[in-house]
Amino acid sequence: LISAGVSKRKLLEGLDSSSGEDIFTTETSVLVQTACNNVLPKLVVQDVSVFSSVLSEVFPGSSLFKMEDETLREQLENICKSMHYNTGDNWVQKILQLNQVLEMRHGVMLVGPSGVGKSSALRVL
Repeated sequence: LISAGVSKRKLLEGLDSSSGEDIFTTETSVLVQTACNNVLPKLVVQDVSVFSSVLSEVFPGSSLFKMEDETLREQLENICKSMHYNTGDNWVQKILQLNQVLEMRHGVMLVGPSGVGKSSALRVL
């Protein structure tokens, strides 16, 4: 909720009008984005579809928010190329999510089956 409040204040500062519809749309967008930013990095692949259905029930018409950091993405792709790694979109998304979690948390645990790229993702980051 704290990160949602910070994001909402940042977005509202950029709005020229303060109509009720604009504020409602902004709040909905911020809540969906914040929920995705805080929950998706912690989910295993099997739980993403459950989270997506819950999100669409609570916020009709919403969809999962993808992390976008073009500067970091370009750097990741260059590093992966030099290390001869394939840069699949889902794997890069997980690295971007890991980066955000590392910025917010003191401790992080990478879990998943062997061979899915956990150690490689950490090395690339």
